[in-house]
Amino acid sequence: MVAETVPHDLLDHVMIAWNGSLEATRLIGQSITLLHEAAGVTVVHARSERFEEARAADLCGDLRWHGIAVEAVTLDVGDGSSVGAAVLAETERRCASMSALGAYTHSRVRELLLGGVTRHVDEKARIPVLMAH
Repeated sequence: MVAETVPHDLLDHVMIAWNGSLEATRLIGQSITLLHEAAGVTVVHARSERFEEARAADLCGDLRWHGIAVEAVTLDVGDGSSVGAAVLAETERRCASMSALGAYTHSRVRELLLGGVTRHVDEKARIPVLMAH
């Protein structure tokens, strides 16, 4: 997904939104070559009920094994707060040039009725976003 403006160096700093889902795992597998070309990679993970199942540190270890320089960031998202908004705020705070996430981890009906991270990022992202389902 391309934003209104595209950074000069798209792979300067890639932010990966990680939740441990099948879709997020597919994203990593399909974009590993791209991540090798990135100057910096940050894996951002929102603290949630599934936090212990999908720790960002585990993904960072795998990416380091592939020779990718990566750091992990954990976001504390309060009850009623939007994970999508927190991820985008962190992306902007760290001046990322591109964001990446597994898309539509919930059913499309649930996303349509209740919203979700994918929908929020789709509507609000100001930088290019790489998505995989």
